[in-house]
Amino acid sequence: MEQEDNGMSMEQELIELIRRSGDPEEAAMLAAEVIMEALYHLKAVAV
Repeated sequence: MEQEDNGMSMEQELIELIRRSGDPEEAAMLAAEVIMEALYHLKAVAV
């Protein structure tokens, strides 16, 4: 996957968000946000 501007891949960003979150529900919401961003990126690249 492409590197983000901050030098972290989307997978690394997702792992870090989950690691920092002590709440499983919050971690799931953060993961969903990162996944949605990735899907929008893929859609933009495909068009």
